[in-house]
Amino acid sequence: APLSLLSISIDDFGEESKHYSQKMQVYILKTLGGLITSLTRESDVACRYDNNHFFILLSDTPEENALILEDHIREAFEKHDFGVIPKPTFNFSTTHFHYKESPETFLKRLEAL
Repeated sequence: APLSLLSISIDDFGEESKHYSQKMQVYILKTLGGLITSLTRESDVACRYDNNHFFILLSDTPEENALILEDHIREAFEKHDFGVIPKPTFNFSTTHFHYKESPETFLKRLEAL
């Protein structure tokens, strides 16, 4: 079955942030979690990968459909009023799991995008 992975990173986020206090960062993370949950299927697995990265594992999803979801989420994030200044910006990357590659190779390929 096809498997894709969508990665979302938040720019200027974490301990080194110039714009967002820790309290604001918690608020942004909760807001993102709600948005991601509302935009994905029950079969998708969304999680926070590290401080400023989210992954969405898309089972039974060919890469072209994952790219459609990426565009849909990007558009929703751009339109959403986060209620903070400056408005957060995000980086997106999507890749498809190749049948014969290892999970480590899959993640490294995604990080290189």
